[in-house]
Amino acid sequence: MSAEKKRRLWPCRKGSRTHNYLRSMTRGDKINEVQLVLNSEEKDYLVRLLQYALKETRVEVHRTHTPGFRESVLGEESLVRKLLAKVQAGPAGPSAAGPGAT
Repeated sequence: MSAEKKRRLWPCRKGSRTHNYLRSMTRGDKINEVQLVLNSEEKDYLVRLLQYALKETRVEVHRTHTPGFRESVLGEESLVRKLLAKVQAGPAGPSAAGPGAT
């Protein structure tokens, strides 16, 4: 494969965060599912972090002009949206009922 063709396929520096993300998306890596138990405070904090990350990716998409990088940012945005939906839909852990609940 020519160097020019490689540049078009991988428009980012080898070893960079974007390169690794694009590479993992195209390899078809198996993803292990993990269950995470959060109390309501932890869940609220995680929701806020994900909402902030979503806002940041929207800004980055708006400012990005390189098609390859733009696609990777859009993929990241999609991932953050899915995570946010899962966290918001899932129940909080054991302390969700609050103190004194029976």
